[in-house]
Amino acid sequence: MIDFHVIVEGSCWTRLTNPDSLPIKLGPGSVVVFPHGDTHVLASEPGLDAEPNLAAFDEVARGRSLPFHIDFRDGEVGTTRLLCGFLGCDGAPFNPLISALPRVIHVPNGYDGCGDGFLGHLISAAARETEATDAGSGGFWSS
Repeated sequence: MIDFHVIVEGSCWTRLTNPDSLPIKLGPGSVVVFPHGDTHVLASEPGLDAEPNLAAFDEVARGRSLPFHIDFRDGEVGTTRLLCGFLGCDGAPFNPLISALPRVIHVPNGYDGCGDGFLGHLISAAARETEATDAGSGGFWSS
């Protein structure tokens, strides 16, 4: 599983959960990819860690349709919107392309809110589709 997150609005920090990992600041349009499926943290400040709230995913596991939205704000006004997802690929028995990739790939500020470049158009389309209820919207996962 190759996890990815796109910052549509606002900002946050990410890092791998290993103690030697340095935090990375993510801003609007930033894309972060974890090609090896490493566990990682997304947080409002560097160094924040918490036990994951897996209960938020229970409804999805019980068959709720995609896309789904999770709100961890506990009633507070939040300023960060993310598109999160994963790519599944066959890494067995040996995938030289994936094994050559770094643990974290960060593409900073690939989207300026205007959608002028290719990545911007892709992020805008994905954000629109996750909020739509028509055909095709189930192909995107957001949180």
